[in-house]
Amino acid sequence: MSAIAAEPPIDLSGLWRSVRYPTILVLIGLALVTVLAAIGKSSNSTPLDPRNAAPEGARALATLLADRGVTVTVATSLPQVGSASGSTILLTDPGALSGHAMATVARSASTVVLIDPPPSALSVLGVDAAADAQTSATLRPGCPLPAAVTAGSVQVDGDLYAVHGGVTGCYHQGADAALVTSTRANGATTIVLGSPFTLSNSALAKQGDAALALGLLDTATVDWVPGGLNAGPVPKSERGLFNLLPSRLLWATLQLFIALVVLALWRARRLGRPVVEPLPVVVRAAETVEGQGRLLHAAQARSRAAGSLRAATVRRLTHALRLRPDEEPASVVGLVAERAHAAPTDVQELLYGGEPGDDAALVRLAQALPKLEADVTGDEGPSSGGQQ
Repeated sequence: MSAIAAEPPIDLSGLWRSVRYPTILVLIGLALVTVLAAIGKSSNSTPLDPRNAAPEGARALATLLADRGVTVTVATSLPQVGSASGSTILLTDPGALSGHAMATVARSASTVVLIDPPPSALSVLGVDAAADAQTSATLRPGCPLPAAVTAGSVQVDGDLYAVHGGVTGCYHQGADAALVTSTRANGATTIVLGSPFTLSNSALAKQGDAALALGLLDTATVDWVPGGLNAGPVPKSERGLFNLLPSRLLWATLQLFIALVVLALWRARRLGRPVVEPLPVVVRAAETVEGQGRLLHAAQARSRAAGSLRAATVRRLTHALRLRPDEEPASVVGLVAERAHAAPTDVQELLYGGEPGDDAALVRLAQALPKLEADVTGDEGPSSGGQQ
């Protein structure tokens, strides 16, 4: 009758230990992708962006313009910017435009409104004014510009401009003005406002800020440019999966890869010297000795092999002669020489000599040690497979 071997139960704890680190890493990666995807879908945070509902955004102004029937278009490329005389181009970050894009805007017949522009933008658009000071105050119009007259006093927090001939300044503080209007060579109007704060969500309900913003943008269409302008839309052939992903996700993926490499190096490091563990199976002593001998021969470790042979012989001799395990070498040599009827110098060389010069010398040493032991104990030599 044959016995049926029962299958051992599944070691769930061992299985979990083997997969826990990869599982944790995968979960962390999924969590990071989820968080970054949520961040990528969050509301716009660009200052004076018509889609930004934060205090520094301009969503409130875009909503008011839409309620008045004004068509607001967010432009990110030159072909999206109109050039008709009945439209307005609002540049909330003129410094982000290239020289070519600014020159194209300057040649259009549209009214151009610049918010806190750099000197280069003023030069391209032919505005004879320069930033001269800064202020944070409530100022009165002091000019005949209809939008300023209707708005009255406004809250200004930004640059003031020194104006020259052919340029009209409004909202003066001393000789400088916070709002400047100029006529370009093609007859179109350029308006410069040095205070981004005036059009922001947080300031639109203060003083006449909302009325001034609506008056400056009182046209049928407003092409709102919250950043730079590309030369044109990206061709469909160049729109791949990576173009649809936010740039922060690619950087986060790179950081995650670096973290995985560092973790792998950390887990692979040596924590200390190798630890001797009991073998899970019983191996015959002869096989162990033969395997160790082959390893020592492959490594050409004659010194270690000779030391192991001598130490085993000395250990057996001290036991046979009833000496202490830590007996002085001189006492061991003297007693062994006396019992073996050998010269002490020969015994000293055999038991405590130097490293064999070659493999032949090691073989002679391995043959001489058992003979010496047999001379001392009166036996034929140590038994095969004995301790070494």
